[in-house]
Amino acid sequence: MYKLFTTIRRLLLKLAKLMGLINTFILLVFSFYILLLPTSLLYRLFARSGDKSRGWRHRDPLPKDHFQKQY
Repeated sequence: MYKLFTTIRRLLLKLAKLMGLINTFILLVFSFYILLLPTSLLYRLFARSGDKSRGWRHRDPLPKDHFQKQY
C-alpha cells in the first residue's frame, strides 16, 4: 500500500513540475504581450515632444568606428 502511494506521489510531483513550467511560460508571455508592450507603446506614442526625458530619444548616428575600439 505504501509503495502505491509513493508511486502516485512521484507521478503527481512530475505533473506539478510540468504544469509549473507551462504556467510560468504562459504568465510571462501574457504579462509581456498583453500588459507591458501596449503600455510602453502608448507611453511613447503620447509622450510630449518638448519633454526630453519622455518618449523616443533622437540622437545623431554613431561613427563607423564606434564598435572597433570598445575599451
